[in-house]
Amino acid sequence: MDDPLSDDIRSELRDLELMLLAATDKKQIQEILKKMIAFGDKDLDLKQVRKRVATQTRIAAALAEAGEVEQALEIVDQIAEWNLRAPALKSIARALVSMGKIKQAQEVIQRNAVIEELAQKVDHPELSSIRFERATTLKTISIALADRGDLKQALQIARTIKNKSSKALALQHIASHFAEEGEFEQAFQVSDLITLKQVRSETSGSIALALAKSGEIKRALHIVEQIEDPFIADRRRPSNKSPVIVLRTMTLCKLSISLPGLKLPETGPKRFSKSPRSKPGWETQKPL
Repeated sequence: MDDPLSDDIRSELRDLELMLLAATDKKQIQEILKKMIAFGDKDLDLKQVRKRVATQTRIAAALAEAGEVEQALEIVDQIAEWNLRAPALKSIARALVSMGKIKQAQEVIQRNAVIEELAQKVDHPELSSIRFERATTLKTISIALADRGDLKQALQIARTIKNKSSKALALQHIASHFAEEGEFEQAFQVSDLITLKQVRSETSGSIALALAKSGEIKRALHIVEQIEDPFIADRRRPSNKSPVIVLRTMTLCKLSISLPGLKLPETGPKRFSKSPRSKPGWETQKPL
């Protein structure tokens, strides 16, 4: 089957894309868009359709960065393949997040939720991909809110994320911010929401580091000792170190670097009999 998209059309599309990115006059932008949309009427196969949508996505993101959000959304609405709109919406939302326009980004990604619901109703084969686009965007928005200090709203959004990995990474970021601000109980509560053991273990390490910097050395060491092993070690190889041992060692190294005067145990702290989340007053090891 011949490629329905000739070299001449490809060249014209590239030229139009460059013109659109450089255009500043709204009337000029609309004329360029009309020409680009005309190419959407071509009899394209799936591969060429995806290439055309990729071009539209880049243009929409560029327009969003230029402040032309409505124009960018119009381009997305003109993508006939509704299931391919999700990555375009993601690009627009991320462009808005990069400019600090979090509220607008949330409104944009809500359109993705509508697409997700439709895909679920018709049991579309790309449903998982559509869900992933929304989840990763919500993660980006949640992290951006946390970085701005709005931890409450960041947590609200993180709780709505359905993808385990994206949700865990967003929660990890929020927990770390709580710990940095000295809100350790809130940090632990957020950490408990993380279902991926590896990420939860890394989060414990971050909280321990923040505790040590605040002067709660013994409590920090106790948390390091309680880090869970997210993997099953290969018992057939005695020399093989469990990843948790590596993670504990790395955390202890960070403690040593952050607190140069701190003398750390060579083989890690001894186990304590009470919860690491309890405040000082439990049984402790000998003074360091």
